[in-house]
Amino acid sequence: AETLVLVPPLLIGQWKQEAQCRAPGVACCEWAAYRAAGARGVPGAASGRPSMVLASYDDAAEVAAQRLSWWRVVCDEPHTTLTARPMSGRIHVSPQVAACAAIDAGRRWCLTGTPFTESLFEVFGQLAFLRLIGGDDTGRAGVPSVLPALHFRNELDGGGRYKAPAHH
Repeated sequence: AETLVLVPPLLIGQWKQEAQCRAPGVACCEWAAYRAAGARGVPGAASGRPSMVLASYDDAAEVAAQRLSWWRVVCDEPHTTLTARPMSGRIHVSPQVAACAAIDAGRRWCLTGTPFTESLFEVFGQLAFLRLIGGDDTGRAGVPSVLPALHFRNELDGGGRYKAPAHH
């Protein structure tokens, strides 16, 4: 099962190094090598072995155009690239959001410690990538229904075990 990891260009080397150190059983390559191999799998990966393809956000439109199906797509530090802003009563998303949202994957993750820094509008691009709202959302219909699901609070029961929040 192949995972596509989209990262800011300067972090590709770090991701590759971390994958080699922390997940030695996972085959890993950069998008250019994957594309050069004809997108038939990660070069050197054994059949059935998990694999990861690293691509920069600059490559997202090209990845989407290939119409490949990924098991999972992960956006690292998405708040830096997957941006949105209010415009004429609607939420306008960046071209990178549209490209990342167009990538076919069964699972979508945003990996960040900083979902937004200045305004709540910064999270709209991530919500559009996750397909929780449409890219042309007004912010009035979709987002209020999504926010309760995004709020996650760790709580422990009396015995120190994790207690899942009640769903309503």
